[in-house]
Amino acid sequence: MIPHPTKTYRAKNGAIGFKFDIKDFPNGESDGLYYVRGAICWPVLNEITGRAQGFAMLAAQRTSSKVIVVLESTPFTHIENIVEDGKLIWEGLVDWFRAVWQKYYADSFFWTGSPDTHHQYLLQVIRCEDIKPSPWFVEIHISDMDDAINTLYNMKTKDLLVLDDASRLVKDLTLWEQTGRKQMMPSVQALLALTSGYARYPFRVQEEE
Repeated sequence: MIPHPTKTYRAKNGAIGFKFDIKDFPNGESDGLYYVRGAICWPVLNEITGRAQGFAMLAAQRTSSKVIVVLESTPFTHIENIVEDGKLIWEGLVDWFRAVWQKYYADSFFWTGSPDTHHQYLLQVIRCEDIKPSPWFVEIHISDMDDAINTLYNMKTKDLLVLDDASRLVKDLTLWEQTGRKQMMPSVQALLALTSGYARYPFRVQEEE
């Protein structure tokens, strides 16, 4: 299980400061500044199940060590919650967006895939009054999938990417590998957008402290 920060604050240089519970890090070794970014794969049709599903994740990169930790991840099918007769029938991504903003000030998400699909879901996000502030989405155009995969595994090999071993994300990544990487999975596509995004758009100081 990956420890989560107990306190979050904005730093003057544009990074996000994290403080962790002393039980998790007695010496405060993980306290410090982080570059917070998310990634998203909008729902795509699974030809086997006949259902469309997407995947979203939130990560933080330690500005000093460049280690990326995926803190939150979730599959989803809708943006807004589906409610019938006052009962929640299907949970959308709206509550997740609000949660990662409140916990980590997460407002920017990398994405890759179909521009038409992105536009469709982007409009839903913009029109959803319960998502405040409205997130920024940064396109990561992956022209060479092999390069993107190499970036992902290069980070893993160098211990620059930390994933929760018990997470759906890790299970999907393992399954994707075992099946010969033939069927792109939303969770894996989001992870590739995340690692490629961090590689392409590194943290830049906005203002010296």
